[in-house]
Amino acid sequence: MFQWSYFIIFVFLGFVCGYTNPNVPAHRTKPIGNFFWLAVLVTVIAAIVNFATFGFFWGLLTVIEVSIGYFIGRKISVGDSSDV
Repeated sequence: MFQWSYFIIFVFLGFVCGYTNPNVPAHRTKPIGNFFWLAVLVTVIAAIVNFATFGFFWGLLTVIEVSIGYFIGRKISVGDSSDV
């Protein structure tokens, strides 16, 4: 029952959480960091709904998808050490 639409949605939500995380070096701060709490709230609500709708296995897969997106968003947000 794997659907690509859910995969894309949850990876995107994880990416938004990682990218908007305000815990970055001073030269990498951005105004979108003010919306971090909103991104996390929407992601948590969507994950809870997914757990309640599809059960534990698909909920666990949701957590993995959000983690993948968060890792990618965080890497882009923080950047590498060569741009200091």
